[in-house]
Amino acid sequence: MPTGFVQRIKGKVSVQQIFYANQDGMSAKVGGGQSGATVCSALISKFNNVASPGDSAVLPPAQSGMCYEVINAGASSMNVFASSGQTMNASLNGSVAVPAGKTGVFNCVTPGTWNSVIGG
Repeated sequence: MPTGFVQRIKGKVSVQQIFYANQDGMSAKVGGGQSGATVCSALISKFNNVASPGDSAVLPPAQSGMCYEVINAGASSMNVFASSGQTMNASLNGSVAVPAGKTGVFNCVTPGTWNSVIGG
């Protein structure tokens, strides 16, 4: 995600900063699953509390142009689900594992469908 941009106006350079809504110190739903999972309501969600493998979070309903980032700063791998009735990487009601210490980026091009990239 961009953190800012440079604009040139009549030979002068202007640097502007873009800030995104974020949540820190989140806890993934213990026991995992899509139903009742912790909702990622900010564009950037940092999960500090992921106690057991499979603890979970859920993305909001996918609309074209949306992009969410999920940071797993917890001790275990967590699952990030699509909203109920929606698709994650071509899987209806699917999820993606985000390993401990990794970040998942989730994009929507087609309404109701999330695509993911997991990285460092």
